Amino acid sequence: MIKKRYLWIDIARLFAILCVVFNHVNENLNQSPITKTTVILQLIGRMGVPLFLMISGYLMLNRDYTVQDKMDKFVHHNMLPMVVPISINGTSFSKHSF
Repeated sequence: MIKKRYLWIDIARLFAILCVVFNHVNENLNQSPITKTTVILQLIGRMGVPLFLMISGYLMLNRDYTVQDKMDKFVHHNMLPMVVPISINGTSFSKHSF
């Protein structure tokens, strides 16, 4: 499989990164009561993570998962690096009371 670079995917990734950063900055700066502006800023900021998930899903569509070697490579190079941090992060959230 030949890997191609798509400019629109890079732009979408940049937009998603900016959304995530914007969301964190907005949450730290807006400690005042909830207003219409803060709600709109949160909606814009929270689009980043779902956008990353959609981009990842799109990039995984045209892969060949029928060959065992390619499946093993996918699990070791793509799945494990995502599962370990999520597992660690998930346990840290369960200790906090909200």
